[in-house]
Parts: sequence; C-alpha cells; structure tokens
Amino acid sequence: MELSVYLILLTGSVLRLLLFDTDIAVWLSDRNELSTPVTSWKRLTEGLTLTRLGISPYDGDVYHEAPLTLAFWDKMDQLFGSSIKYLFIISDFLIGVLLYKIGTLFASQVLNEQNKEAATYHPTAIEIIIKNETVRTNRLYTVAAYMLNPICIASCVARSTGILNNLAIVLSFHSALRRNRLWMCISIAGATYLSLYPIVLLIPLTIYLSRKDEEETKTIKHIKIYSFFQSLIACISFFGILLYFSHQIEGNWKFLHCTFGFILNAPDHSPNYGIFWYFFTELFEHFRLFFVCVFQIHAFLYVLPLSCRLVADPFFAAYLSIAFTCVFKSYPSYGDMALWGSMIFLWSHTFRHLRSSFLSLITLIVATILGPVLWHLWMYAGSANANFYFASSLAISAAQVFIIFDLLFAYQKRKLELKMGVKQKGPDGKPVKYYLE
Repeated sequence: MELSVYLILLTGSVLRLLLFDTDIAVWLSDRNELSTPVTSWKRLTEGLTLTRLGISPYDGDVYHEAPLTLAFWDKMDQLFGSSIKYLFIISDFLIGVLLYKIGTLFASQVLNEQNKEAATYHPTAIEIIIKNETVRTNRLYTVAAYMLNPICIASCVARSTGILNNLAIVLSFHSALRRNRLWMCISIAGATYLSLYPIVLLIPLTIYLSRKDEEETKTIKHIKIYSFFQSLIACISFFGILLYFSHQIEGNWKFLHCTFGFILNAPDHSPNYGIFWYFFTELFEHFRLFFVCVFQIHAFLYVLPLSCRLVADPFFAAYLSIAFTCVFKSYPSYGDMALWGSMIFLWSHTFRHLRSSFLSLITLIVATILGPVLWHLWMYAGSANANFYFASSLAISAAQVFIIFDLLFAYQKRKLELKMGVKQKGPDGKPVKYYLE
C-alpha cells in the first residue's frame, strides 16, 4: 500500500482511540442516529448480563441481535474487558484496508475492460476515458471517505455493533472481486445473519462471479449457470449452518422472531433517521401488516430489476442494491449511510455526468447535521415536535435516493457517450438530452 494510505488509516485509528476515552463517547452511545435497537451497545451489554444470570435475552424486549453475535461479544468481553474498544478500532481499520484493496482490484478490472472495448469507442470519447491516475486517486478517496468520515468515527466511538455488519459487507465485495467463492458466500451469509438486508447481495454478486467464470472457462458448457447455482447453494448452506448453531446455543427457535422478526415487523417505534417509526406511530393497527409489507418490500424490490438491467456490470448492481437497503431498512443508522457513501468514489469517473449532485449532497449534509439539533429541540428544549425531527429524517432519505438514481443515470450516460460520442447534437442542432428509463 502507498504511504498516503497508511497515513489515512493511522490518522483515522488515532482519532477513534483519542475519542474513546472522552465524555463524547458516552454522549455518542446514546445517539439514536448512531445506535439502533439492533446495533446498540447498551442493549448488547444488557443481553450479556441476562445471559450470565441464566435468563434468555430474548424473554424481554431489549436484545434483538443474533445468538452467535452475543456469544462472540461475551467471549471478547471475557478476554479483553475494558480493552474491548480496540476491537471496534481494529474492525474499522480492516474495513479501511479492504476498501483500499477493493479500489485496487476494481481499478484493474475497469482498466482491463476499457482496453478490451477501446476499439469500439467513439473518437470524441477520449475525454471520458479512465486514466491510471484517476483510479489511483479513487481508491485513496474511498479509504479517506471512510476512515476520516466524522460519521464513521462517531459510529465506532459509539460502539455500534453495526460495524461487524459493515465489515462482512465489505468483505463480500472484496471476495467477489478476488473471485473467492468460499469467502464471498461466508461473508454474505454472515452479513445476512447479522442484519438480514444484505441478502440482496446474493443475486448480483453470484451473477458477477458466474460471469467471470464464463469469461475464463469457455470450454465447459453451461458453466455460467453451474457457477451461479454453486454460489447460491453455498450461501444458503452457510446461512443454515449459522442458524443451526444459534439453535444449539438457545435450545429453541424463539430467536428468529426476536431478531429477523423484529427487523421485519419493526415493532419498536423509537425515533431514528429512517422513515418507519413516524409512519407506524400514526397508523391504525389494523392497517399495520399491509403497510409493513409495503415498506419492507422497497428494501428488497430493486435488486432484481437492477441485476437484470445491469447484467453486464453486476458489481455496480450489488453496490446500488446495498445502498437502497441502507435507505429503506427498518432501523437505519448513519453508519450504514457512510459505508455506501464512501464506496461511491469507486465510480468517480462518472461524476462529470451527474445532474443534481450538488443539491442532493448539500441537502444530505444539512439534514444530517440538523437531525441531532432538532432532536434536542424536541426532547430537551421543548420548542419543537416529532414533525421537525421526521422532516430531517425524510430529507436524508430523499437525498440518498436522489444521489443513488443520479449515479445510475451518470453511469448509463457515460456508457452511451463512449459509444455515441461526447456532446452529441440532435437534428435541430441542439445538444442531445438523456433520460433514465
């Protein structure tokens, strides 16, 4: 790795370490934007206490993470005690390293594809060709956007257990790029086990791996289909193994309702930056099941059309799918948003084609900052109400959706201009306008 990467990783780790021993860490651990009912460190410690007292943590309504997660943190707490904070720093450090490696592998892949297709490019497309210097800076920006991101630092210091989920997601992307089927399946199964929503990675990443197998092994008939189902069965098998060991620990299947059931039913209406809590607080109970299904389907719905539309680039489809889940999941956190936000720099070569990126980004930043402010005005000053806080949450979600669709538009427009030429004009002599359909 380059010296600049080491400096970024070291700086980010030191900042996290320094903040862990301050009062800020205590304040951050109570922030509902950073810790959700399924990633809260305080809920985890209460679950540990109940387990050590011989009481099932799933008998109440406090702990909603998986049994193996609880067993893992129980073991870590016994081994490290108060030094357990270093595990969060190490996890973030590993995510930073993996993001750099993803950037390196992705850059190599993009440049190889560009060299293969260069003969088909329009002569005027020379200005949008990806250069070696561009891909080098892309991976630096990706690492810096995660390690030096105030939101990522705050999530780490708040001891949000969602860091493990982010680590599993990043590992699945890295394993797919390396064509390591075993680790890709393990990481997807692990991420799904931790928070359910990463199951959307299953289809696009298995398609990605099957396409790579087809490109390199043209002698075996139907290798693409075989590779796809091999990955699919492996992921399902690893997920089943995790559920089996969870059952062995608990002795029953009650944990399914208290973990995955809790995520899907969203019974906890504690305010967060998501869109579930406010709507279901106001909703009549007999309409609840229908609207829960309507809301939840948005987190999973887009993976199929994206995988079909972007079948030539399933890695990009996987990225967009995980970004959508971060917006539409029942208990989102700022840490979820920061992960896909840092990876967006992998596609910085499409930024020149973005349409409303500045407005969306400013909206996202302002709404993110306003969230804690409006929370204070609502809960402590008494000069605001739930509508104010939900307005900031809705603005954050809307801004993320605009950014995702804008990136998809920019990606498709660049591909079209590579073939048709840059700044094409129509029969009327005016510049051609593109629309995403």
